[in-house]
Amino acid sequence: MIFIRNVDSVPISASWKFNATYSMKNSNAPNNYEILPPSDPTALPFNNRFQRNAPPISKFQQLIDRVSILSRISNGIALQSGLMDGSIQIDDAVGELLNFGSIKAKDVAEFSLKSVSSATQKLKEMPKSLDMPVEGLEDDALLYDQIRIDSEECKDVLNLPKKTEYLQAIEAVDAHFKNVSFQELDKALDNIISPLVEINKLDLKLKRNDKDLSNIYNQYFFNLPGLLELVETELSKILSSGDMKKYKILPESERIFKPIETMISLIEQRGKIKGVSSDEAYDNAKNNFQQVFNLTTDLDSSRNDVLFLKSFINFRTQKSALSLTDGFPNGASDVKKLTEDVQDPWLKQLAGNSVSLEKLGNGLKPLSIIIDQTSMIDKKLVSTSSNHVLNSLEYVKDISEMTANVTQGALKSVETFKSYHLNCLIIPRPIVSIGYPGSKKVIESAKMIGKVMTGISEVFGNLNTKNLKADRDNFIMSLGFTDIDDPKTSRNEMRDVLNGLKEKDEIAKLLSNMTHIKKSIDVNMTELLDHVAIVKKKGSTVNKFAGLEDETKFHECLRKLGNESEILAHVVGVTQKLRKVNSTKIEEVETIATAVASVSQDLISIGKIPGSMKMSAQPETKELNVMPETLKTSKTISKSLNTFKNFNDLKGMSASIEQLDTVDQSVADGIKSIQNSASKTQVQAEWGNHTVLVNDLNATIHFLEDNERNLNLDSLKTFEAHGNTIKVTLGSVDLPKMKLAEKLKALDTLIPSAKNSKVKSELEKSKKTLEKLDSLDLDFSSHVSTIQNLPSQLKNLFDFLVQFSIPKPVVDPNLAPSKPPHIIYASDRNSADKEEDLGLILGITGGSFIVLGAIAAGTFQLYKYYKSRMSLKGMKKWIRAQKFETHSSAYRCHEAYMRCMVIPSESFTNEKQAASFSYLPENKHRTNNRWCNPETALKHLKKDGKMMPIHANLIKSANGKQWIATQAPLDEKKDEKNEKKKWADTKEDFWHMVVHEGVEDIVMVCNFVELGENKSAVYLPREVNEVMECGRYKLKTLSCQKFQDCEKVQLRRIEVKDTKSIFKKTIVNHYHYTGWPDQKCPEKGEFLSTYKIMSEVEKSKKPTVVHCSSGIGRTMAFIGTHVIAENVKRDHEVTMGDELTKLRNRRWHSIQTVRQSYWLQMAVCYKLKEDHKLKMDEEFKVMFKMFYEVAFKDMVTPELAAERKKIKEELAIATKEGRKIDTTQKPDSDIGKVILY
Repeated sequence: MIFIRNVDSVPISASWKFNATYSMKNSNAPNNYEILPPSDPTALPFNNRFQRNAPPISKFQQLIDRVSILSRISNGIALQSGLMDGSIQIDDAVGELLNFGSIKAKDVAEFSLKSVSSATQKLKEMPKSLDMPVEGLEDDALLYDQIRIDSEECKDVLNLPKKTEYLQAIEAVDAHFKNVSFQELDKALDNIISPLVEINKLDLKLKRNDKDLSNIYNQYFFNLPGLLELVETELSKILSSGDMKKYKILPESERIFKPIETMISLIEQRGKIKGVSSDEAYDNAKNNFQQVFNLTTDLDSSRNDVLFLKSFINFRTQKSALSLTDGFPNGASDVKKLTEDVQDPWLKQLAGNSVSLEKLGNGLKPLSIIIDQTSMIDKKLVSTSSNHVLNSLEYVKDISEMTANVTQGALKSVETFKSYHLNCLIIPRPIVSIGYPGSKKVIESAKMIGKVMTGISEVFGNLNTKNLKADRDNFIMSLGFTDIDDPKTSRNEMRDVLNGLKEKDEIAKLLSNMTHIKKSIDVNMTELLDHVAIVKKKGSTVNKFAGLEDETKFHECLRKLGNESEILAHVVGVTQKLRKVNSTKIEEVETIATAVASVSQDLISIGKIPGSMKMSAQPETKELNVMPETLKTSKTISKSLNTFKNFNDLKGMSASIEQLDTVDQSVADGIKSIQNSASKTQVQAEWGNHTVLVNDLNATIHFLEDNERNLNLDSLKTFEAHGNTIKVTLGSVDLPKMKLAEKLKALDTLIPSAKNSKVKSELEKSKKTLEKLDSLDLDFSSHVSTIQNLPSQLKNLFDFLVQFSIPKPVVDPNLAPSKPPHIIYASDRNSADKEEDLGLILGITGGSFIVLGAIAAGTFQLYKYYKSRMSLKGMKKWIRAQKFETHSSAYRCHEAYMRCMVIPSESFTNEKQAASFSYLPENKHRTNNRWCNPETALKHLKKDGKMMPIHANLIKSANGKQWIATQAPLDEKKDEKNEKKKWADTKEDFWHMVVHEGVEDIVMVCNFVELGENKSAVYLPREVNEVMECGRYKLKTLSCQKFQDCEKVQLRRIEVKDTKSIFKKTIVNHYHYTGWPDQKCPEKGEFLSTYKIMSEVEKSKKPTVVHCSSGIGRTMAFIGTHVIAENVKRDHEVTMGDELTKLRNRRWHSIQTVRQSYWLQMAVCYKLKEDHKLKMDEEFKVMFKMFYEVAFKDMVTPELAAERKKIKEELAIATKEGRKIDTTQKPDSDIGKVILY
């Protein structure tokens, strides 16, 4: 026995006791408790119960908890049977249980940590790696650019527009306002405002007697006409003293003098320029910019992944719509409860002997596989279940977007520093003490004049003495008095007048107007005239101080550097922000990315779950899985339960609804203060009849509370009875449809304009209540048919479980065959005997399994070790088998390989040509004699709803990696040999294939032009930030740099956008290897570049596109390196001849020359050696030396060596004489075909 004490200050008298098993599973149970030892353990009976300070669970909540158990069991059966019979896809089920929303499990599995990890690591390093001493230089750059931007306002500084007209108005004010006083008008306004304020305060809903009405008339209304007439008189006096309209330019004071005010400010800003300039500072700045530019590549790579993480977190932290797992609204954590549900004491008591919960538990055992897997994944993803990390992801995204515009050109912007110093800073700056103090005083005075005259102009500029009396008479008439000056009649009319004011706002309007006039004339006339005198005296010279013209030249110099200055300021700003990067937020993003990446293998393996479930199926499982319409039953229970939960939540909002009742007056006051009549009408319509809403809500809450009080949970003896209670309760609710979204719009309009903090707080609190109400699905009418079926569906569940629980007969095998079979029922046996047998069986079986398991585990580890050793030995043996004793034997061997490929592949040429041209139009073949094998072509490709044939073949490796071997894209052009023939433009087809297949990497192993011949259309923008369109696809090169330390390999990052928006924007890596001549092997026979490219593209789970010119020689040699190496790993007896033939069968004409064949053999050896650290460097050097001499030194057969020597000599003589000779290799004498060297 233990005590659990609530940490919060709840009175001890609130203590209560309840069953531990039940309470700990209750979703509403508090969790702020601490465990304390009992004060006297010997005094406590051992009954597995405990005491805690918390309110008892409500009856409705207990009902919800009970039906939730049935909902989970029903959904568990539906989920299990659906996964095992294939009607439910495992990806969809896991996605719902882990709350992935619309993100597919496979997309999460494919998430790569690499780009995010690289970007965050670089970001964390930036504060330390960026040079600090150049901050002075950077500050100057930012200051220069800001001065440049602000100087746009100073272009007219030497010739201020409207200055002359303004100074003339100043002269007029000086003469006019010396004779004007607002004092009498101010008194008249005070006299009228006072009664208007009191009238506005009146509670118009209050019922008053005749005496009160008479007092109101005497105090507030009787004197109104005279007070208004006095205001009218004073206004007329001021209007008649002079023409106020000629001062309309004075409110523009600030705008007129803005150029000179800005210029003065910029002169002062210029004084803050440090003028830092040194070669060391420039070099340091350039080094910083280079680091920032390098960072952009990593951030570009991670941008899509960061956006993916944002989307993923959004789904994980919000409730998503469920279609397969409605009974598990909390996902994996709810599924986990199933193991407890089948042992629940309440369920045991309710089911009695009719339902075998033990058998039910056995039947659901296969479901434990998905429970364990999703629980493990959910635990790993726990850090993704809080939306606070969205801020960190947004932070990294903002940095990424900020750096996106830092291009290679930014490195040149260091020169802009020098331009500042050499061209602009040399222009002298005005001397502050001599220059402009007088001008500053003029500007300050002009701004003060403008502020005062704005109010005066608003009041008097539109007033007309003729209209003042008419306005007064109209106002008095609008009040509703027959004759306001007649006390006797008017007192009798007061009740109607006050009632009329409920619908009118004339009093509020007049009060607002009078208050505005009073505020506008609140002028210190002496102070105003002092300012007027300053402007009058010095206004003409405000923009004529010494040094001003030079300063304008300085600004012109800066403006000439416009674009360069902007680029420099941007990269400087980025640099300074990166110095202060928030490492905590970066680490949070790392944590999230690591968590998501950590479940990759777990999610990849979920595809095995249905199979594993079938393997672990118990006899009871098959019986359980035949339950009819399981998903329909589950949906009915869960949806009905969810509706009931929403109404239970409404019941708990009683206090909030009470507060909501009091806000109506504050809203009414807020609406009354809206000046625009159209806006006022709209807000009134949005708010609606609030009293009716609150009354409806209170009535519903009271009804639910009454129902709960009368509910006797002990009387609910069946599944059906629980469902019927929910059905009857909800069926009796009469809550009209609420337009809460409209009311929230009204509050969104009123809250910002609320001036009283208390009122604003009240409105905000009401908004939260309405938002909570809006989140509840309280529209019973939309669920009525589902809820009506709830009792019958719960009965069906119970009936099925009863049938399921009936023991199946067991035949005694010891009885003689001639006798009728004697049936023994499992329930007939003595329970003590069963327990003894079961204990014995479990003991023997368990011990046996432990021993066998230990032996199996040890054997498996030995087998793995042995297999690994044997595999490495096998690979070494295979590599050594590729060694040749002599140069001629090496050549003859690969010549034989080529013959073996050429003879069968060159057969049936007419048929192959016809098949290729039938699949792919002839004008999409690069040449007429390089055909595409339609059997391995990408026939599934479609564009605009039609099949899109393309000269490409799919090559699948033994490890599952897919390659697309294709020819280079074509430009539209005419055939030089046949003018009627025209080649098609295939650039759009190429990019459509890339996007359609989700390709992440393209490997190009040719040049665009080789020996003066076009080998490939230019199908990508070659310069950074260059944009190019290929049909519907818009391409932009984001970066271009040398790949690792490979001199002949450029890596471009290309953004591909589908202008039809059918496919999402994607980024593709483009590896361009320029060191591999046509029909030959790479320069000097090197393998390192291709190996490094291969190592990168092998990481992608998507197909990799490889092309040269025709896509058969260099392309297939590159792909063959991977494919053959994977085959050797699995079978150490494979031969190069067989492997080469397989490649050619996949893509016709593959591997063109003896040298390519030999290089491919060596490349496979090199890859195996490097991948598996075989320690064969010395042996490989010997093999490579022979290959190099065969491929590059003509150390071949004596006959071929002599022939090649002769051709070289003839070529040298012909070249010297200016002749051309045919150097084409002659056909092989045995087969009549050319075997290219």
